[in-house]
Amino acid sequence: MKALRPIIFVGITVVVLGITIVILRPQLFGITRIALTDNTMRDDWPTVTPDGAHIAFMRKTSDGNRIFTIPAEDGAPTVQRSEIAVATNHITVTELMPLFANYLICFNGITSDGSFELYTVQLLGTSPEGQVTTLPDASSAWKPWMSGNGSHFVFIKTPAPPSASNQNEWEINYTIPGFGQGLTITDDTAWQKGPTVSNGRKVVYVEHVETENPGAGDDFLQRQHFKIMLNHLGLGPPSEIEGNLIAEFREGDFPICESNILGIIYPIISSDGSHVVFASDWSLKVIDLAAGTPADLLEETQPLIVFDYNISQNGEWIVFSGSISFSDPLNIYRIRTDGTDFDRLTDSVENDVTPSISNNGRVVTFVRWPDCDSSLKEIRLLKLGVFF
Repeated sequence: MKALRPIIFVGITVVVLGITIVILRPQLFGITRIALTDNTMRDDWPTVTPDGAHIAFMRKTSDGNRIFTIPAEDGAPTVQRSEIAVATNHITVTELMPLFANYLICFNGITSDGSFELYTVQLLGTSPEGQVTTLPDASSAWKPWMSGNGSHFVFIKTPAPPSASNQNEWEINYTIPGFGQGLTITDDTAWQKGPTVSNGRKVVYVEHVETENPGAGDDFLQRQHFKIMLNHLGLGPPSEIEGNLIAEFREGDFPICESNILGIIYPIISSDGSHVVFASDWSLKVIDLAAGTPADLLEETQPLIVFDYNISQNGEWIVFSGSISFSDPLNIYRIRTDGTDFDRLTDSVENDVTPSISNNGRVVTFVRWPDCDSSLKEIRLLKLGVFF
């Protein structure tokens, strides 16, 4: 009998451990899925704080567009959550940055006279909450980006409204609120767009090189070729860090319901300035700025068409929306910037887009677009187990 005691003890331990794993699996090993909003409104542009504690998003209402925050809690989707609505007064919110720094968020808006402006709002943590501030030196501003510490801003300065006819007049501007005049860091001799900025004043953007029209047998409508430029402000002129980005216009029955679509190429620099993620020819790529060499993140065994993407502020995680073909639904995927820990996070027959990810890679928010013929969208949240 004594000889059997160790075996019995091990057996009981295994059973208890198994039961514990079954009970705790959603918290430790699996994914907790939460619908933060329903699709009775058009909710868009969700972004998660670096610590994964709060979500901000834009809601289109009959009174105009408003910005909300929701705590990223566990629990059933029916649990009531406190929300802070930002009173934007005469401002029409057009786009929320996919970045949330120190509970400060930046957004693009159109004033009552039709001009584009750049604003920030303090959502939580300090007083006064919900106060909208206009950024100086940011008139006619479009497509803003804010560094993770909330101190540095870049944007496109453009004739209002921005359009393809005036894109060669776009200039990329940089500003630090409260520190005098903003800085124009490009001229209008080339078409530049998609600026993002790190905490350490590294600005990346794309510059147009040439336009390629299709030849016989090509399945695209047009190709645009770009290069990625890096401007480390105060440390010399801008340099080219990638010279062959391809953005295609394609025609077909796409899951995001547009007859023609342009592949996204915009580079995003992590707030710590360590990595730049971008897409080219529908593939996901990353540059480790210390190494300087672009790398394909997805291997040939993981063929995916990448539509949009984001990077955690600490430069460790990339989250993206992708599809196995141009006619299949878009789902959310996660991967480290070194190419490891690749995971598919959703398996939906609907379209999951516009993702954002926390620094630890375990809180992800995105938009679910249930019906392509509808303007209604909903915000979803994923909380990944610590061993997922």
